[in-house]
Amino acid sequence: MRDVEKIIKAIKENSPDVKLRQLKVSHAAADDNGLWFFEQPKQRVRSPNRVIDGDVPFFNRNTREQHKFAARSIEEAVAMLAQLLHFPL
Repeated sequence: MRDVEKIIKAIKENSPDVKLRQLKVSHAAADDNGLWFFEQPKQRVRSPNRVIDGDVPFFNRNTREQHKFAARSIEEAVAMLAQLLHFPL
C-alpha cells in the first residue's frame, strides 16, 4: 500500500465526511495527475506537488489561505490534514 493510500485510510477512519479525490486529467503525459484533494464544506486542502509514487514527503496546501505545509511521515500528514480540515483525531 502506498503512503497516500495509508493517509487516505487514516483520514476516512477519523473523519468519514472528508471528501477525497485525485485530479482526473485529459492528457496523462502532459497534465498533473498526481494532485490529491481533501475537502470539507468550507475548507479545501490539496497536494501542490505531484505525488507520483504516492509516498511521503507529502505536501499540502491550504487553498483558502495559500499556505504550504510539508509532511515527512504518514502520521505527520494525517495530523496536518486533521488540523487544516478541522476534524479531531
